Amino acid sequence: MAEPVDDPAEDASRRPGEAWLAHQQRLAHLADAAERLGPEHGAKLMRRVWAAAEYRDVWWQVARLVVTWGAGSVGFLRARLAEDPSRTIGVVVQAKSYGAEGLAALLPELRALAADPDPDLAESAAAACEWLDGTRDSR
Repeated sequence: MAEPVDDPAEDASRRPGEAWLAHQQRLAHLADAAERLGPEHGAKLMRRVWAAAEYRDVWWQVARLVVTWGAGSVGFLRARLAEDPSRTIGVVVQAKSYGAEGLAALLPELRALAADPDPDLAESAAAACEWLDGTRDSR
């Protein structure tokens, strides 16, 4: 007889690492769905994903929004980074892995954020810009 289908992240018999990974994978799927909805309808869903995200694939999804949503993503990204500046480098690393298009979309906004009145956000954005400039110079 087949076992009932339950949410694997809720299964108490699973190791905590597996539950965490299952949760982060669900967040990555939600981020993908938000991307397809576009900036007008997907931003609310992405805010929820952002709040719970810790996994690299979710960062990649957020970085990809900068490319696919274009100008619609900039306000979203700015607001999320203002909430938690420590996530700036995670988004930048993933944008870098997305390629030149991702960096071209992200770098102007990061440079603007480096002059933000919020010192934590400005410092985080400036560090990300320096890191990006250093990796491009080392090629």
